[in-house]
Amino acid sequence: MQKVTEQAIRHQCEGVFTLTEVRVWFPKNTPDSIRALIKRAIGSKEVIRVHRGVYCLEKCYRKELPNPFTLANLLYGPSYISFETALSYFRWIPEAVYSIDSVCLGRSVRFPTPLGIFTYTRIPMRELAAGVQYVTENGISVPIATPLKALADLVTVRKLEWESARPLMESLRIEPESLESLPTRAFREMEAVYPNAGTVRFLQGLRKELGK
Repeated sequence: MQKVTEQAIRHQCEGVFTLTEVRVWFPKNTPDSIRALIKRAIGSKEVIRVHRGVYCLEKCYRKELPNPFTLANLLYGPSYISFETALSYFRWIPEAVYSIDSVCLGRSVRFPTPLGIFTYTRIPMRELAAGVQYVTENGISVPIATPLKALADLVTVRKLEWESARPLMESLRIEPESLESLPTRAFREMEAVYPNAGTVRFLQGLRKELGK
């Protein structure tokens, strides 16, 4: 078994690790020798290269399937899980989601990887962290949009002219009870975050209809 594989098994229950962690595991090694260690582990079919600087143990060496949310947070940042991915996580929409979609601060990118497709979309906003909460996945905190922020992100990116609850229930099949659960303060917070006029109209229209 390769040295990198041994250390990854010792330190990671999911089997996911980064180049930075490998450097910590082998503090006396040069950058070239560390790259050689990783290359040997990949060549031995013990490690998968997920993306630049992010790796994962092959199936037979890990205890469980890597969580896609923790991977998304590792691959590109600052970012947070959003769109249908977040809505599905909170069980606001019935459809299963097969790609992990996030909002990012940098340029928009898409990463097809051996462990799934990860997309990152840049959205202009005044504060990236507003409306973002942290959920714990296998002991790791991951940032994810609240349902209202995920909806606002969808409206912004797709240039949807929605100003009421009807398209949310018809197009996304969101239950009225879920919309009623949205707190008034969440609307106020989101309205101050997005510079996009269409997004603000959506938030104000939905808030007015719900009597928030």
